[in-house]
Amino acid sequence: MPPPPRPDLRVLLAGALLLASAAPASAHLGHDVVRAERYLKIEVAPTGARFVVSLTLGPAEMRTILERADGDEDGIVTQAEADAYMAAWADGLQTDLPVSIDGEAVTLTWGEAYFDPLGEVRPVTGTVEMVANHELDGGEHVIVLTDAMRLESLERTDVRLTAEAPVEVLAAGPGAELEADAELVEDFYYGNDSRAAPDAVSLRVKVPGWTRFERWSFVGASVFVVLLAIVAWWRVRKRPKPPGG
Repeated sequence: MPPPPRPDLRVLLAGALLLASAAPASAHLGHDVVRAERYLKIEVAPTGARFVVSLTLGPAEMRTILERADGDEDGIVTQAEADAYMAAWADGLQTDLPVSIDGEAVTLTWGEAYFDPLGEVRPVTGTVEMVANHELDGGEHVIVLTDAMRLESLERTDVRLTAEAPVEVLAAGPGAELEADAELVEDFYYGNDSRAAPDAVSLRVKVPGWTRFERWSFVGASVFVVLLAIVAWWRVRKRPKPPGG
């Protein structure tokens, strides 16, 4: 059995550019999908940040993906074939949706793949989705997700930037730079015109708990105290005993 072809997001989204002849698909946002819609989400909890990228695809585009995922070309996409296809897509997300936190690039491990529907290669409404998680220390953090995907084959992109209490959202919105007094824009969308679309989405949050510096300072201080105790104990043990003692 030949290995499934490596999926490229350009192929994933290119599909057929004509309107699908089948009935349009109903998207999760309540309107019709003819080609493809994308949903990006960053949600920060006290334990870390969660990233979601989801594509809702019309019949023509989903058929193209099913054909690409059908590694043995028998007309049926199995769970194993879908898993292989999504694993390759996850690799591509490292460059298509790079993330930086506090100015430093981070490598996300995309997983929790969702590929629906499986089975016969056919024109049908479908969804593919990947999720990634990244731990965060306490303190303020700026999270930037750069959008390097091709937009031509997307009808729209919906974005959700949010946090779970007691994490506080300080700023959020389109763009890679967030001013201190920037407007809080947690939900927005943009179309497929790359000239008007933002090149990134950003979120600044305050997470309760120790910062990395505070954590390492505590560890260092604890080690120093333990070393002092050991030295004091050793000196007591080595002190000469008084005569007749």
